Amino acid sequence: MLKTKNSKREIPIPEILIDELLKHQKQQRIRKERFGEEYHDQDFINCRENGTEQVPGNLLRLMKRLISPQFAFPLQTKPMLLTVTNPFPLK
Repeated sequence: MLKTKNSKREIPIPEILIDELLKHQKQQRIRKERFGEEYHDQDFINCRENGTEQVPGNLLRLMKRLISPQFAFPLQTKPMLLTVTNPFPLK
């Protein structure tokens, strides 16, 4: 349900991201088959192995582990707006 009829937006994303999302979707299907009835299909892009909602703190820890070593500054733990410069052409 949209808040207003102008709420719907198209957000262009790079082809490389689409490819990665499709790979991720394939992995989720494999997990869903492996877990069978124990899989909680809630249509999340980012979820736990069994399909349940990802805990925000776990995502932050993962981001810290992946991003912080690449930079000379620590990743902040407080909520913040993250702006990313896109090096890929958008479609």
